[in-house]
Amino acid sequence: MKLMLLLHKNELQETEIEIRYPDMTQRIEKMIQHIRQFDIMLEGYREDKVYQIPLEQICYIETIDRKTFFYSNKNVYETRKTIQTIETELDGTTIVRISKSLLLNITAINNVKPYPNHRIMVELINGEHLIVSRKYIADLKEKIRSICSLIGTALGLRGLIALVLVVGYSMACYYARIVVEEEALRKHFGNEFTEYEKRTYRLLPFIW
Repeated sequence: MKLMLLLHKNELQETEIEIRYPDMTQRIEKMIQHIRQFDIMLEGYREDKVYQIPLEQICYIETIDRKTFFYSNKNVYETRKTIQTIETELDGTTIVRISKSLLLNITAINNVKPYPNHRIMVELINGEHLIVSRKYIADLKEKIRSICSLIGTALGLRGLIALVLVVGYSMACYYARIVVEEEALRKHFGNEFTEYEKRTYRLLPFIW
């Protein structure tokens, strides 16, 4: 792939993206879908005012007492849509369900770690912590894998931004996988695996 960036300060009112391809493939379709995500705006209400919030600024979406809220780094907005409707509308984006009442934007993940009863705790970039239900761990892993595949396509562009994205998403993907696998080993081998962890150094400190 080739990447061409052209600056047109006075000619364009908004950013234009043109993709040329010999054949439409599933990977290209996913890349297009991911690019289109940056145009998605969600309508939220706060202090009797209406706001249009870009999807990439939303960390997670939660339903409480039949009301649904968007959480960004700094603010909370209420929406009149149900969480089921939002999940359907945002299918194919970086949004994934992690519990019956929570949707997570995986781009907001800072780190993850094991949690009791075979669940995962996710720390977000805004400092909050969310629990991923056991039922939805596979969905979270699959969403991260999907994004990693997109980044693989972007890597062909050979740009610095693509490289940064590759490293970030790849680390998140592998870390999530390692957490789940280690939890499974603890469940199967019990204290034997715990003792093994204590006497074994990790190749990557605190990770693997």
